[in-house]
Amino acid sequence: MNAVLADATFALTFAIAPALLLVRFFRPRIMPRSALLILAAILGGTVFYIAARLEYAHTFRYLGPMAFPAPPQLDGMVVLRGPGRTEFMLGVVLQLGSLLLWLVPYGITRILLDRRKRLHRVAA
Repeated sequence: MNAVLADATFALTFAIAPALLLVRFFRPRIMPRSALLILAAILGGTVFYIAARLEYAHTFRYLGPMAFPAPPQLDGMVVLRGPGRTEFMLGVVLQLGSLLLWLVPYGITRILLDRRKRLHRVAA
């Protein structure tokens, strides 16, 4: 079950930027530019962290905390932990990169609609 949830939340990371831009497209007063960037960063980091956490839980459900017996030389060694700040920051960077890519079609659409409005005003 964790694997399905991990895949679903990872797929959700790709829907955050277009959803935020759609809100900005139809309601620009509700979503100013700064709010768009902040929400994209926070939501992207959080969702990516949750996906990594679920994937970690799924993996260690089958493997257990130790997949093989540790050699005696490893006494006192620290075992790798689960997801942390790195996964959150990776999610932030990936989400801002995705937002940057989605800004191209958003900007082109905005320019075309603004030109159409200007042409209708001039003709009237």
